[in-house]
Amino acid sequence: DDQHKRFIRLINDLYEAKTESMPKARIGQILDQLLRYAAQHFATEEKLLELFQYQSREEHARTHKKILAQALEYHTRFQTEGAHVIQDFLPFFVDWLVNHMTHEDKGYIECLHKNGLH
Repeated sequence: DDQHKRFIRLINDLYEAKTESMPKARIGQILDQLLRYAAQHFATEEKLLELFQYQSREEHARTHKKILAQALEYHTRFQTEGAHVIQDFLPFFVDWLVNHMTHEDKGYIECLHKNGLH
């Protein structure tokens, strides 16, 4: 969906910023956007799962909290250690996104469809 496409654009922007050796401040801006967007996406998703009483909503929310906590750890490392941390963050976030879209989100898609969301 559009939210996942936005994630992919932000990840691509972050990768490009790192490979083109953009200033740390610019990389930090993109990383901040990505983390804010992740938090916003998770909040939206969790509201829908609650609204439609998805049976695994609490487990899904715990997964979101775990991912955000890990992403914030990378952000802290980025601030203290520098831009090279992005080399570790990108595979982590890409792996999460692929797993999230192909496995975790599939579990509640049927619930959303039954409630008129497509």
